[in-house]
Amino acid sequence: MKFLIDDVEIKTVIRGAYIEGSLSLVSRSAGLSYIYNPSDSDFALYKAKINSKLVIKNDDGDNIFKGYIQEVSYQTDKHLVNIYARDFLSTLLNTYVTGRFKGTLSSILNNALADFDFTFGLDSVLQQEVNILSLGEFTYYDIISAAASILYDDDFKIYLDGNSKLQILLPFFNNSKGDFILGQNILSSHFFMQENKNTGRIKAIGQDDVTAGTIIRVIDQDASIYGYFTVVKDKHIYTSVHTMELELKERKVSL
Repeated sequence: MKFLIDDVEIKTVIRGAYIEGSLSLVSRSAGLSYIYNPSDSDFALYKAKINSKLVIKNDDGDNIFKGYIQEVSYQTDKHLVNIYARDFLSTLLNTYVTGRFKGTLSSILNNALADFDFTFGLDSVLQQEVNILSLGEFTYYDIISAAASILYDDDFKIYLDGNSKLQILLPFFNNSKGDFILGQNILSSHFFMQENKNTGRIKAIGQDDVTAGTIIRVIDQDASIYGYFTVVKDKHIYTSVHTMELELKERKVSL
């Protein structure tokens, strides 16, 4: 794993890191701790600030998170810096706008977000002509969603992948990420009925692309299928062993 703050690699990260998100808010968050030592000649380079850019890369060098630091705390007795970051989508979710937005979403976003590190994977959506009047009640996320709803009848969310590329997440789309087997890659599990729905929580061996909105298949050790589940909330924990904690909801529709 590599951790970079404002393009400087932080080499004193301990306790690993976590990345998490949920379907109710697809913007993802990340947190980590690293050693704090003001006498270290490199510490000035490591100093995290609010709105510093955080990038996390996996062992293959792929970006799995890019975002802005929202909180910084110092534990001086333990010589630790703790940081919490949200991905760039939080800008779209929290920036309320006023005015008339007319033209393609691509032109509107490129003009409005020129200073942010976005790229666009929603080419068909971004080419939709829109004419939306906002009196301050809409965010940029609302404006994109209005155009996306023209193309997608199913429930959807807009999210950013690890390279900060806007994508569409279809929670009930056929996007199964593979089998999870009790007693093998599932380390522990708890399944229960809630409001007449089969839900569960599992701890499993990590897999970067299993995030909120994706679908997994849970199988007993005797190879009988337990069911298909939508990941409602995920938390990836990057320590010596990459694990993840998933909240699941059974998916009745067959793949």
